[in-house]
Amino acid sequence: MQDQSVLLSTGMCGHIKVWTLGDGGQSKIEFDHDLSRRGGGFSLAVMSNNAGTPLLLSGHNDGSVLVHELPTFLDRGQLGQAHDGQVWALTQVTPGWLCSGAMDSSLKLWQFTDGQE
Repeated sequence: MQDQSVLLSTGMCGHIKVWTLGDGGQSKIEFDHDLSRRGGGFSLAVMSNNAGTPLLLSGHNDGSVLVHELPTFLDRGQLGQAHDGQVWALTQVTPGWLCSGAMDSSLKLWQFTDGQE
């Protein structure tokens, strides 16, 4: 899976799935990461920390933004209590900066400074 293009998805089930395109154009789930204890997932973003490690950030129903190392899904913690409502949007603004938006009508900017999120 290292040299393949992948698609990441999340949804109300609380799972993050990694998809690849198989032979004959059929999609295939390569990995299914269960975060259902957090409620549904609503948003995903991929960025790197200062050390160049790829990170997956996931916004959830409970207002949390979780951080996972890729490709292992190693839990790297969370961004405090990010919001008071469902996190519906995550995007890297510039290298080292993440913007999150939620149902609580707030936007927040997060800075990743030294590899310790």
